[in-house]
Amino acid sequence: RNSGMAMTISGFTIFGTSYLISALVGTISLDLADDVGGSGIYARRMLYPMVGPFVAIPRAGSATGSLFTGLLGVAQLGGFILGTAGAVRLSRANRELRLSADAGGLKLHF
Repeated sequence: RNSGMAMTISGFTIFGTSYLISALVGTISLDLADDVGGSGIYARRMLYPMVGPFVAIPRAGSATGSLFTGLLGVAQLGGFILGTAGAVRLSRANRELRLSADAGGLKLHF
């Protein structure tokens, strides 16, 4: 019955953690951009989940920043896919495992 539970938990944990890091980078960048009179386009893009890091790559300003930004996007997307796949697997397992009563007594269907 717990088929997919570990996938769901680990996937959404990866997604949440990487999004929080992305949002932290975005808010710090936004504060720094305000201090130096910058536009903050990179920072605002980093605040969008999953697609934000990918559209922020051209505005990263350095190769290291672009790599880090891309890895955050990959982690968010991979975690979301893993979590969603686990949730689908878990719901299918729970749906298929049902207890039914008939004339012959209780039967467990797999």
